[in-house]
Amino acid sequence: MYIIDSNDIKVRLLKDSDKELLLKWLSNEDVQNYYGGHGEYDEKRIEEVYYTNWPSEIIRVIIEYKGKNIGSSQIYFMSDEISKTYNYDTNGKTVYAVDTLIGEKDYWNKGIETEYLKLVLDYLKNNKNADIVLIGPHKDNQELIDAYKNAGFKRCTELIGPMGLTYYIMEHKF
Repeated sequence: MYIIDSNDIKVRLLKDSDKELLLKWLSNEDVQNYYGGHGEYDEKRIEEVYYTNWPSEIIRVIIEYKGKNIGSSQIYFMSDEISKTYNYDTNGKTVYAVDTLIGEKDYWNKGIETEYLKLVLDYLKNNKNADIVLIGPHKDNQELIDAYKNAGFKRCTELIGPMGLTYYIMEHKF
């Protein structure tokens, strides 16, 4: 079942059988470098990050492009607890955040991530009544920052991540 079904891009819920795919993508050094590195991944960490409960609503998905699995994403509600981690005051608004990863390098720099984000923005606005959506690229990844700007995000603050890396928090307001 797809939660988003557009011409070339389809988005489906994550399944147990996707663990090997996630491990392949997250173990790839080029993918790690492109997305800012989030440490070593093994089967246990995949289970912890992608398959355990979250303190608020979370939608974990696989991104398909023309029938091929090319990436993953986590879309989550910014509860008070999570917004403190982001150092982002929701001001009573309905705020979601998106983590996205295109794991297949052949699909980088083709506008797919921008188009995916536009679809997610539409989904969150129409199905979750989102007021604001956040995303956090690594500060040195200008390609991703540009892709996110093309999807309508604007930089609003910085965040030091758990690995000591600096990320820009970018927001899209409806």
